[in-house]
Amino acid sequence: MINVLLIGLGPHARRIQLPILLKDGKTYSASVKAIIDLASQEQIIKTYLKDKNVDSSTELTFLSAKLAQLKQGELSGELADHLDSLVERHDINAVFICTEPVYHTPYAKWALRKSLHVFMDKPISAPLHLATSSKAVSQITRDYLELAQLYRKQRQAHPGLVFELMAQRRYHPAFHEMDRLIREVKERTGVPITSFQSTHCDGQWRMPDEIVDQDYHPYNQGYGKCLHSGYHSIDITNWLVRRSYGETHTLKDIEVFANFVYPNDFIAQLPLDTYHQLFNDFARYRKYPPEVLAEKYDSFGEIDTQITTAYKDGKGRTLTVGQLGLLHTGFGQRDWPTAEGRDLYKGNGRVRHEAHYLVQGPFQTIYFQSLQSEEILNEQVNHSNVGGEYHLDIHVFRNSKMFPEWKAYEKINLNDLSINILEGYSRGHQEDARRSAVLTFLKSIQDPTIVRYSDLLDQDFSVGLIGAAYRSALHRKQNLNPLVQVSDELNQSLRETTSQAKTKESVYAIS
Repeated sequence: MINVLLIGLGPHARRIQLPILLKDGKTYSASVKAIIDLASQEQIIKTYLKDKNVDSSTELTFLSAKLAQLKQGELSGELADHLDSLVERHDINAVFICTEPVYHTPYAKWALRKSLHVFMDKPISAPLHLATSSKAVSQITRDYLELAQLYRKQRQAHPGLVFELMAQRRYHPAFHEMDRLIREVKERTGVPITSFQSTHCDGQWRMPDEIVDQDYHPYNQGYGKCLHSGYHSIDITNWLVRRSYGETHTLKDIEVFANFVYPNDFIAQLPLDTYHQLFNDFARYRKYPPEVLAEKYDSFGEIDTQITTAYKDGKGRTLTVGQLGLLHTGFGQRDWPTAEGRDLYKGNGRVRHEAHYLVQGPFQTIYFQSLQSEEILNEQVNHSNVGGEYHLDIHVFRNSKMFPEWKAYEKINLNDLSINILEGYSRGHQEDARRSAVLTFLKSIQDPTIVRYSDLLDQDFSVGLIGAAYRSALHRKQNLNPLVQVSDELNQSLRETTSQAKTKESVYAIS
């Protein structure tokens, strides 16, 4: 039996994790025995659980703000004791961590110390003040390395222990098809991915005061896009690149150069006067004067970012160059001045655009596109076409002159892939990938031989890239050299984390 403790039942877990567990749990002998969230969410959650007919035997715990408060990055002793009692009462052996990111690492540490299987949302951690604090930037990789060290230690005693991160693109059939195509060309030519351009835009638009007050996917805690949806683009491109190297190319480090657009930059792009011209009643929703906004914004996290990368081998030779355009702000469908009462995940005009352009020298180019034009599915149109809710196309170009058995051009779309479109409001094909990630986690608890793609120990370069991007942006703010190496970022944090960093073992052995 897989007895689950669900920690955090916010909008995302109510849309993804819990419905999947309720629908598919019995198939994998899994059931939710206990749920924890904040006292401020009690009525919302009880109403939701009643609507879902969740078993009344599921124990609910609603934490006071005081009890939930972290102490030096750890759970309070009182909260840890309560969690221990839940584990004992319900024979808990698996934990789903779906809290705000600041709580991810503390709950994960507790779960690993109890030798519990862990399924956790990204990011692995989100230290406060990333935009302004070098110490906070280092904390990203320190948190990861501490968890990785603890996980490795616990797996020695419990070889079947599983820690999976919700990096769902690693479970998406489209990216597996791209991986297959890339490795096919690599096996034939010996050439890995040599260049990539990746873009992801949420298509959202936050009003000036919302940038200050919204705590959902916040900027006001000192971080932004890179730890929100940007994590997925960084992770999947890095995953594809590294897999394309195989055993014939050795990655030593990655150079990172980042440009961030902060809220004070955004207000220069779209000035307050423009808002008053666009919305007749905009003044009604304003409470912060310009000088107050500017002061508050000064410590906030990034809205949009551009990251340039260079993957290097041990001789300093460039194997792959890449560019990541990670945007919150872009084409969307919002025309209202306040988000009050709206679903901020899929109910505030947000429209997603995603593209990946992958090159393998002179032999192959793959162009992935997923472009929406409306937030809510329009049943009157073919939702698999460009602009539709489920649009996804992969364009494959190959050197058929060199290898006549290859097609010069092939198009693969959603209908060619084994993707099950889930039912419900504005679901999208990414949700099916999330379901695959959850079900693989459950399967792997019962059968450790199941292939998993997002183990904690395979997140080292993704975490290192994100830390290096924040370091680069902070150096730019401080008029320092903005070129940062992932190896330096990981090694610095490794030295700060444990004295074992003094050994000669490469930091990349972590994966």
